[in-house]
Amino acid sequence: MDKIAAAVLPFIQQRGYPHRIENGQLIVILPSNFGELLIGDAPPDDTMIGLVGYAWHTHGDIEEELSGLPMAEAIAQRVDRIFAGKDLMVEETDPNGKVDRVILDSRFESMDPKETLSKALEGYTARVFPART
Repeated sequence: MDKIAAAVLPFIQQRGYPHRIENGQLIVILPSNFGELLIGDAPPDDTMIGLVGYAWHTHGDIEEELSGLPMAEAIAQRVDRIFAGKDLMVEETDPNGKVDRVILDSRFESMDPKETLSKALEGYTARVFPART
């Protein structure tokens, strides 16, 4: 198992979040069938936290720096924020039907009404998934 997956796993187990280990990486199953969060080492010396099948991702060192916690705890805290509904799980569909999913970090991002209106006028739609089903 990846070093970071092994370090984060006890936090995920303690909180009772649904998860599995796959190819040495930790996969956390997100609420509302939003998808899966992959947590693992990214060679040569990085860590990746990302939505499986989508471009959205962050890195362990970023979470560590923002929270002031050791990396494994910082990643677990980010997962907590998702499950608590503090960080929004958003699905955006462009006018051609292409779907993208992102997790908005409430520490920095918000749904800007002007940006939302602009995208709506261009034919984009957005759907926020609830943290708990």
